[in-house]
Amino acid sequence: MSEKTGVENINEIIDDFNVAMLVTQSVEGELHARPMSIARHDEPDAVLYFATSAFTGKTAEIEREPHISVTMQSGNQYVSLSGEASVSDDRTLIKKLYNKTWDAWFPDGAEQSDIRLVRFEPTQGEYWDLSGMKGIKFLWEAGKAVARDEKVDYEDAKSHARVSL
Repeated sequence: MSEKTGVENINEIIDDFNVAMLVTQSVEGELHARPMSIARHDEPDAVLYFATSAFTGKTAEIEREPHISVTMQSGNQYVSLSGEASVSDDRTLIKKLYNKTWDAWFPDGAEQSDIRLVRFEPTQGEYWDLSGMKGIKFLWEAGKAVARDEKVDYEDAKSHARVSL
């Protein structure tokens, strides 16, 4: 069995998430993060889609400054991505991805004219995965370092890596 690549590890971790923090930059230069439901995740390049309204600040922020970041975190898995975003009015794709849960924001359904998709194409990613045996292995190595009064020196591509996408 071959070892997974960093990109494969990132995609596998992303698949465990339904929500991500989308971070844009305001006109004033402030970073603005908000939770967003992931509408679609395309492999192998870890492209993500989010639904939004044309009338939200995030669409204007993305159109002004498309370089954004997306983060995901659970108790033992973390992903940080940076890349380029764009806002799309692709009605065919909107209808294909439309989820009934979106009705809370779009009461007219998939036909609502202000629905847009944010397409995020990451160029860089970093992950930390301490789930399952990877977490146990890390705890073991950290425990040994503490017992020796040393700094933990643990690198394992299965549990942490920086990746170009």
